[in-house]
Amino acid sequence: MIRYLAQEQKELIDAAELASAKWINIYPPFEHGELEQFAKSSNIPLDFLTDSLDI
Repeated sequence: MIRYLAQEQKELIDAAELASAKWINIYPPFEHGELEQFAKSSNIPLDFLTDSLDI
């Protein structure tokens, strides 16, 4: 699951998209292809996201 968060008046709120997010929380369970899609759309190497995981 990928959750985008932004800060508003000293509180974290859900952001609708990556562009308005200040914090990204990525945690299992992952849907099929979710990490790959996120890596591609945000121009982050997939290995950067998966190297610390035991998958």
